Amino acid sequence: MEYSVDESMLLLFNPARGALALTERHFWDNIQPYKLNQQEEKLLKETGFLPGGEYSSDQAIAQFRQLKLKTRPTTFFITPQLDCPMGCVYCFQQNSRSTKRLQPQHIAEIDDFIVRYAAERNLDNSKIALVLFGGEPLLPSLREFNRNLLKLAKHRGYAADIVTSGVSIDQYYLDLTSQYAEIIREVNITLDGSAGVHNRLRPTQGGGDSYTLIKENVDKLLDRGIRVLVKTNFGHHTCQGAENFLRDMQNYGWFERYNFVFAASLVREYGKVSTQGEVMDEGELVIRMVELFRSQEFSHLLPKLRLESLRLTDNLAHAFKLLEYHDPKQGQINLFDGYPKYAACHPGDGTTVNISYDGRVYSCNWMVGKEHLSVGSIFAEYSIPSPQPQDYIYKNQCKACDIRTLCGGGCLIEAAEDQSFYQDCYTTARKTIDGFIRECIRRGWLETDLGPNRFRVIRPSFDFNYRYESRLTR
Repeated sequence: MEYSVDESMLLLFNPARGALALTERHFWDNIQPYKLNQQEEKLLKETGFLPGGEYSSDQAIAQFRQLKLKTRPTTFFITPQLDCPMGCVYCFQQNSRSTKRLQPQHIAEIDDFIVRYAAERNLDNSKIALVLFGGEPLLPSLREFNRNLLKLAKHRGYAADIVTSGVSIDQYYLDLTSQYAEIIREVNITLDGSAGVHNRLRPTQGGGDSYTLIKENVDKLLDRGIRVLVKTNFGHHTCQGAENFLRDMQNYGWFERYNFVFAASLVREYGKVSTQGEVMDEGELVIRMVELFRSQEFSHLLPKLRLESLRLTDNLAHAFKLLEYHDPKQGQINLFDGYPKYAACHPGDGTTVNISYDGRVYSCNWMVGKEHLSVGSIFAEYSIPSPQPQDYIYKNQCKACDIRTLCGGGCLIEAAEDQSFYQDCYTTARKTIDGFIRECIRRGWLETDLGPNRFRVIRPSFDFNYRYESRLTR
């Protein structure tokens, strides 16, 4: 992809390799390999702009990916029921509520399924994580189930996460998280902005204040040393009040806590779920996050920032070094942990599994309740999916696409629910990428100094890290 910085200079981006470079327009338009000096030829090959070099072969990248899959953690989301005290306006489970639920006695079937799954895929227990998911997983009716599940995780040597609304964390669950703190990687809680905005988007089922309850429970977990990730699903209204929300969290002292992380995500319409107009383009959101966290007021918060679920642009923000943190004491530059992603999403390559309330197994959390998308059941003897990851990057619809390594082959549920998904996905994704890069150029955020060179590499390639691998080991 070529982007004009000015009349004489181009920004080059190779999404198949992750390479980013600056060059003179005249040099690039008239490039001839035999006219390159040795250093230029080496750079162009290493970055994939010329044939040859480590990152110029799809086969080499595919082999690297298969190697990483052997060490990348597999996450088993456990959705014991779909009941929830919240009335969120954009809930992806709003049309799939059920009264069915997993019972404490089903822990044995869950254990057996995970053991068989791990054996099929040659997974080490230290690379397996169980996630309590919902609905709301921390309801009083699930106390025995949750205790037994965490007991199982500890016994097997698995890690554990909890994804909760935060409103149902009572004394029992505070004590339970403290008891199993050694295996709990984090408690993931959503706050969608300051009190007024959050309570409009994520009220209790009766329309009441959930913000106050969540804030109090975040404080209690932090006081106990539990790692808490507060995630905001940004939409149009949340984004408008982002500064005030960051100030609120600073006033609470959360950013000063060693066990606190803030994640910026995006409201999406996965599976055509209604969001009541909250959806915004992810390029707009990342521009907004860069704008906020490069400002003098908020730049010191960068070490606590995570960008999540922004499949097209978060890696670019990382590659362009738009969110750097300069340590005032050590004088070093720490890049924010942007969880750069390469290849398919976790459901796409088989490293995410959801065990639902009726025992059915799904590749993706958003599929739960859509029985036609189930890939098996914990109650069936032979229901484990193929141990070979589904390679969405290299399938027929995507293998010739020049942005496949950014989008990861698209969203599984969107493709499953919309037969025409692949007809428009490239146009939509490319528009987001182009808009983001051109806005960065317009704002002067990208390096444009070539120095004495005709061709200068800003970033040679993706660094091939995986989000949950970073999260498991950090």
